[in-house]
Amino acid sequence: MTYSYFGLLFGKGKVTLALLTALVTTGHAAVWSGVSNPTATRWVQAGIAQEGGQRFAYIEQRTPQHYSLAPYPAPASAVVHILSRGGRWRVTIDGHTSPWTWVPHGLRIACLEIFGDAHATAILDGAKIKSR
Repeated sequence: MTYSYFGLLFGKGKVTLALLTALVTTGHAAVWSGVSNPTATRWVQAGIAQEGGQRFAYIEQRTPQHYSLAPYPAPASAVVHILSRGGRWRVTIDGHTSPWTWVPHGLRIACLEIFGDAHATAILDGAKIKSR
């Protein structure tokens, strides 16, 4: 299975997002905002996803030694805030906040992500994004 990304936004510290429709056979569909290092080995992101028939909001962190995903009940839409303090970053979504995460040379990104056999329609800061 492969990843595909649609409607990429860069540099935003606050993004309003919604996952309007998602048809997932295998894998997942997610609309998210976060920060990643240039080699995508460290990141922190928050979004709304659908996988295995379940829709949920989440905060995800990745470092070379650690990966975590914290799911929450999904709102219809959400605002993700990205905060930085030096090389440390955190995200908030729907009242949930990540721990500060070390992401050197962090780049703010927002997108619709498709993994596997799925397609979706999402909203990123008022723009309607379709995966197919």
